[in-house]
Amino acid sequence: MNSRWYLSGDALLRQIRQTRLPDNALAFWYLGQMGILVKYRDELAAFDVLLSDLRRADGSVGATNYQPPFEAGALRGLTVFFGSHDHADHINTQTLIPLQKSNPDMKVIIPEGVRHNVLARGLAAQGVIGAVAGQEIEPARDICALPIPSAHETYDTDENGHNLFLGYAVKIGPFFLYHSGDTVLTERLISDVRAASLRAHVPGPDAEFLPVNGADLPRHRRHIVGNMDERSAAFLAQETNADLVVPLHYDLVPGNTVNPLVFASVMDEEYPGRKYGIYRLGERVILWK
Repeated sequence: MNSRWYLSGDALLRQIRQTRLPDNALAFWYLGQMGILVKYRDELAAFDVLLSDLRRADGSVGATNYQPPFEAGALRGLTVFFGSHDHADHINTQTLIPLQKSNPDMKVIIPEGVRHNVLARGLAAQGVIGAVAGQEIEPARDICALPIPSAHETYDTDENGHNLFLGYAVKIGPFFLYHSGDTVLTERLISDVRAASLRAHVPGPDAEFLPVNGADLPRHRRHIVGNMDERSAAFLAQETNADLVVPLHYDLVPGNTVNPLVFASVMDEEYPGRKYGIYRLGERVILWK
């Protein structure tokens, strides 16, 4: 596992800013853990991007295998931030508050079930949208998102029945993406992603972003909530007809890492011919229609 950035700092920011593609192309960057930044036309969408220390609820800073690629306030032109759940490596106010300041028109989409708690930590309410499973959100002209419940490791809701953990099936221009956030594999998840594809009138996601770090007793003893493992992620990609599957959540936190080449081995042995990608930190990927 390589925890060095392929591209970071001003060079990465410049590449993000200068990337210009035709309407039948989309770019995304892997920014660590579950963090994905997507660009289509002039729209920038961030998914679970962490651009600060991994600060816990008690204020302490957790150990990480690498530092953020740049300071949060340096990223400009952000249209929307999708946060899957209220854990510090996914919805992080030390990341979001500077992003709000440098991107005053940015929409922040987070589960309705955690919105109050996140706002209580200092996030400005303007532009924050509480996502509800099954209710579409259109934060920009070319972006339409359908929140899908995730089970991290169970399907949890608040007292009003709002899911605490969500993934997002997102139509961006002609592209259809699914970012699961943290989740284990369930029959419901397979059905929900298939239904989202039907709703979007596509055979499956053009790209699917899934965790692969798994769950086990040693991590449970350290209060680390688990996710699907390599085999489950590969099975989900097969069952939902993902054109490209990208394994994530395997490299940031010491003691909660796995070798992504195990995922590659599962894909090659069990689903030969199905496309997957394992990318370097800060690497740009371009999809074409």
